[in-house]
Amino acid sequence: MKEEEVINKIRLLKRLQPSESVLHRVKKNVYQQVLGEDREKTKFGLQNLLDNVSRFIKQYTIASYGIAFALLLAIFFSTFSNLLPTETHTAILATKLAFAPNQYERARIALTDTTSRFANTQTVEEHIPSASQSFALTNNELAKLELKGEKGKYTTQECHQIYQKYLMYLEQENKNISQKNNPPLANLKSQISAYEELAEKKLHKYNSL
Repeated sequence: MKEEEVINKIRLLKRLQPSESVLHRVKKNVYQQVLGEDREKTKFGLQNLLDNVSRFIKQYTIASYGIAFALLLAIFFSTFSNLLPTETHTAILATKLAFAPNQYERARIALTDTTSRFANTQTVEEHIPSASQSFALTNNELAKLELKGEKGKYTTQECHQIYQKYLMYLEQENKNISQKNNPPLANLKSQISAYEELAEKKLHKYNSL
């Protein structure tokens, strides 16, 4: 094509001024093509995933059953661990703590376990030795928390919030036990009072950070 012809064609293109309706149709057509391609890719990806899973199950039937059973077992223990015998519950809790990624998670797991197992004074009265051990474990895990947090793991704000929750729980338990006329609870009350004092001191330190 000669240079003069090219220039003439460019001039013609510059004169084109399509209407809004034409531009709308072009835009709609482009979107439909793009969305159609995305849908095909998604459909192909899901189909490929399902095919791989189906192929794995067929080739490793026993292993697949084992994985499914292990997942169901993990869900069961995670959901109903509080209803299991003390020894079993302790073993499961120890496993959770061992696999926790950082100290904040260990403290959170221990506190959640204590507050869910001993949510009322009646339960505490019926299981004083277990309650004492649970309070001691929770206090130990919380005491290990770094007040300034650990970069990339947990923050100062998270430490502060979990200590506030811990202190509120201790104060409530101390108040409930004080209203009971039960001598066996005396030692546990002293233990809770000591932990409450430590928690207050630690929270007070946050004001200077």
